[in-house]
Amino acid sequence: MVDGAGGRTTDRAAPEVDAVLDELTAVLDRLGGASFEGLAAGQLEALLGRIQRELGRLTAVRATVTSRWEDQARAAAGRGREGQVERETQQLLRDQLNLPPGEAKRTVKAGRKANAPGPVGDGFRDGRLSEAHLSVIADIGRGLPPDVRHRLEAELTDAAQRLDPVALGRLARRRLAELDPEDARRSEQRRHARRRLSMATTDDGGVRISGQLYGLQAEKAMTAFHAFHSHDAPGQRRSPEHRGADAFEALCDVALRSGEAASQHGQRPHVQVLLPWQSLVAESGVAELAYTGPISVEELRPLLSDAVIGRVVLDGDGVPIEVSKQVRTVPAGLWRALLARDGGCTWEGCDAPAGWCEAAHGDIPYRLEGRLQLDNAALLCSRHHRRFDAGGWAMVIDGAQVSYRRVAPGGGASAEAVPSGAGPPVGAGRPASGPAPPQPPRPPTVPGAQLGFDDAPG
Repeated sequence: MVDGAGGRTTDRAAPEVDAVLDELTAVLDRLGGASFEGLAAGQLEALLGRIQRELGRLTAVRATVTSRWEDQARAAAGRGREGQVERETQQLLRDQLNLPPGEAKRTVKAGRKANAPGPVGDGFRDGRLSEAHLSVIADIGRGLPPDVRHRLEAELTDAAQRLDPVALGRLARRRLAELDPEDARRSEQRRHARRRLSMATTDDGGVRISGQLYGLQAEKAMTAFHAFHSHDAPGQRRSPEHRGADAFEALCDVALRSGEAASQHGQRPHVQVLLPWQSLVAESGVAELAYTGPISVEELRPLLSDAVIGRVVLDGDGVPIEVSKQVRTVPAGLWRALLARDGGCTWEGCDAPAGWCEAAHGDIPYRLEGRLQLDNAALLCSRHHRRFDAGGWAMVIDGAQVSYRRVAPGGGASAEAVPSGAGPPVGAGRPASGPAPPQPPRPPTVPGAQLGFDDAPG
């Protein structure tokens, strides 16, 4: 461990502390080797409670040691470097103990209260308050008169025995607003000043999202996020994290469709893709996304169903020499007809509304000049659009009824069907088994060509 005063690395503490730690290690060895067979449920619950209490006491000791290290580092650093010392202390906990940043910050904050007199310090040292509980209490009521603050701390310490840190934080903010509205308002302003959110691309082609929001800003984010959470369809098993990622994608889809965001270079924000003509024809290869880079053409199939397309012709050196007028792959009239017929996602068991959906090509794909029309298109949400485009399914349209059949290895449809809920009738459509698909279009006879695709649902 690093000595905060002199930078010296040591493996052992003072002899008397080492002796106590050796005793603790021996006790833990015996406890770890104990058999819990035969204990009743009530006994196991009591055992868990006592273990948690002792873990809390150890956490308080860790916070006390952290505070001592910080005091020595502060004394060595001198005045005016308190903020730097705090950051160095947090970094120590992250490097030496592999603590996550949030826990390291709470430990440093808890260390300053670990030896404080009164109910808060007592509750932390005897394991009744966790570091997270202590952090909540320490942040509340800084501007209250001492006697009022002490009463509030005692009340919150008692409530911490029944509430988790999030619920305790709600109670603490409510009580502060009742006792001192002006102090509560200042506390809100301090939290709002700590707001942050960042999105960064990663080396594996992903995007990492990190941040913290407060107040009304946080409430808006939670409301929008949960509005797009959806239950799993039959046969689908997603983790909570997967559902969250899908919800965020659906939220972004609607935001991009709304047309209310500020324009970029004269156009509303849109997903931009560069795709060689040959890759479009073969429906394979690699395309390029503006922010995250390479992506397989197979992953772009849902986007190709509903996009604005423009052609960029390149010369032999890769210099653009011609840019064509952009055209839509989904006519506005067809989009309205699909809204009226399907009403939302047509996959069985999915209740995603139309605003979350895309127009999916049926059995004749875009690369074979399959036109999006009522007998070759249906509404699918993003995840079911990807599932359909991945292959193994055929779209069957019978009037206002859309269903999906598994495709047998030989190419024919199997007997298993996945029907959708029928929407309002708009007129008869033809089954998707129509005429044989046309031959793929020939590439343009120019030195080179690439297509730019913009997401632009109707």
